[in-house]
Amino acid sequence: MKTSAFLLAMMICLSVSAQDKHVSDSLLTILRSGRQDTVMVSALLSWGDRYSIRMPDSAVFYFEKAHRLAEGLHWSRGIAGYDSHIIKILDDRGDYQEALRLCKEAIRIYSDSGTREDMVRGYNNLANEYQYLGDLDATVDNYMNAIRLAETLTQRRYMKILTNNLASVFYELGQFDKCYTYALQAYHIAGELKDTEGIASSLVNLGLSEGHLDRTDSAMKHFREIVRFGRRLDDYTLLCDAYVNIASIYVRQHRAVLAKPKLDSVLLLADKHDNPNYRMLALAGLADVAAEDHEWQEADRYTKDAMAIASLLRDRDDLVQLFDKEATIREKMLDWKGALAFRNRFDTLNDSLLNEKTRNHINDLETRYQAARKDHALAEQRLQLAQTKEIVRRRNTQLIILTGGVTALVILLLLAWRLFRQRQKLNRQALITLQKEQEVTVLKAVLEGQEDERQRIARELHDDMGAGLTTILYLSRQPAADGATATGEKIARTAAGLVDTINEIIWSMNQRYDTLEDLVTFIRRQASQLLEINGIDYRIEIPERVPDIRLRGELRRNVYLVVKEAINNALKHAGASLILLNIDIDSKLHIRVQDNGRGLGADRNRKNRVGNGLGNMQQRMEKAGGTICIVSDRGTIVRLTVPI
Repeated sequence: MKTSAFLLAMMICLSVSAQDKHVSDSLLTILRSGRQDTVMVSALLSWGDRYSIRMPDSAVFYFEKAHRLAEGLHWSRGIAGYDSHIIKILDDRGDYQEALRLCKEAIRIYSDSGTREDMVRGYNNLANEYQYLGDLDATVDNYMNAIRLAETLTQRRYMKILTNNLASVFYELGQFDKCYTYALQAYHIAGELKDTEGIASSLVNLGLSEGHLDRTDSAMKHFREIVRFGRRLDDYTLLCDAYVNIASIYVRQHRAVLAKPKLDSVLLLADKHDNPNYRMLALAGLADVAAEDHEWQEADRYTKDAMAIASLLRDRDDLVQLFDKEATIREKMLDWKGALAFRNRFDTLNDSLLNEKTRNHINDLETRYQAARKDHALAEQRLQLAQTKEIVRRRNTQLIILTGGVTALVILLLLAWRLFRQRQKLNRQALITLQKEQEVTVLKAVLEGQEDERQRIARELHDDMGAGLTTILYLSRQPAADGATATGEKIARTAAGLVDTINEIIWSMNQRYDTLEDLVTFIRRQASQLLEINGIDYRIEIPERVPDIRLRGELRRNVYLVVKEAINNALKHAGASLILLNIDIDSKLHIRVQDNGRGLGADRNRKNRVGNGLGNMQQRMEKAGGTICIVSDRGTIVRLTVPI
């Protein structure tokens, strides 16, 4: 059953908050002034919004008065404003066709004299009405038009409404995971904006999607939160949506006794506010409750009443589900003939909803074919009255007519196929547009990742520089005695190490050096400087050509620090006189650091000294997604392998 009707009613309008007394006084001052200008039109529309939920008849009075004044002033934007406000009342009454006509009129006016914000509102409202009428292709097209315009605006509230409406479209399509994703995005935006109604609206979509994703506890929590919002805002539509969905969950849990009071409350609210759509939803829910209790006669009565309302509203989506429900009820009542009749009505209407356009083409072809056959029969009757000398001509005429009919049929079939293919192409384009929306979400995640990276840099600078500076401070306070020179040397080495650390961090974060070639170049330069300073013979072997591959800053830093640690171990602990650095690249990056020193096995003290360093090297390679292998035989060989 379609229970997300409220989601489509969240129009972008010019209303002002009833909580703001200052604004209320300003509006009353304008209304009592008796002025006849555009300011009065806007005031009447805003004042009417205050009554649109609790007193719709009063709202219509102010809307109509604003419309007459706008027409008298020949103010087209005021007329479009009336269209945008009155459609909420029309939707509650089920008059979707009239609401659709007014939305199209508003779009036409805004195209000539409106702003981009006006166009966003207009396309959003038009998409809502198409979704009410079940035309999801037109719904998606108009939402995409609204989103493209909203992206050029700075106000986030437009993206909040549009993403929530897209969530409702995915709910209609049965793509509940995407419905949840877009509803959650709308919920966060509404929270940032402190928009209570927006939060409540997105909670409805979250609860609906969670109910179909087997997250019943979370869905129930969200629907109960909506009840609190509805009572606080005195919004009966929020209460109705929450009660209907809570009752649905109770029925699925076989707790019908808890569902019935909720649905009875919906009936009372629907009758009080003259809302046939919610009355239909409540009756359908009560039919489920009765069926759960095996009260088939009562379930039959509720379902028939719901079908009558759905027929008046021309709501074929709900009607097809009610036919299916009634067929099941008749089977339980052992009324096989009635069950078969409703099953046939279900199949017919369901096929109509799924294949209406294709079937219309086929019916058109069949009509033309039957017309051609009638013409053919008439020609035969006339030819039978002809004399014998006309027999040859009659046969030729029959052949021409038959050939023409077949040719026409073939042409019409080809045209139908072409139209079908064009519709598929449009659907693919719509899906591509939705995928682009997902790319926007991915981009946002990337930006958040960059923020995390900046925080990581701050932590590393704090940890490394903090420790180093503490050492410098401590050493600088030593008495200038015989060890003054040695202390100064320690301070110099510590400061130089800090400079190197900062340079390495900056290098790893600079996007200009995010290629594999930059990594190889940096390792070669730093290694050669380090080995030359320490007076160690070395040989560096790198490929002549390095593939143009981009690497993440964290990966580059981890690989470089492992190579640096391997060289430092050889310098400090191995007693090596020659160090070889070899870099090779295929589908992976291979780096080998080899020395001719003592090796690890020959010196237990060295093993203990470098143990922590080896652990750090292994951890960094795991973060880089690579492996490290250390072989100690007549020296030490450290091999690194990193996927690229």
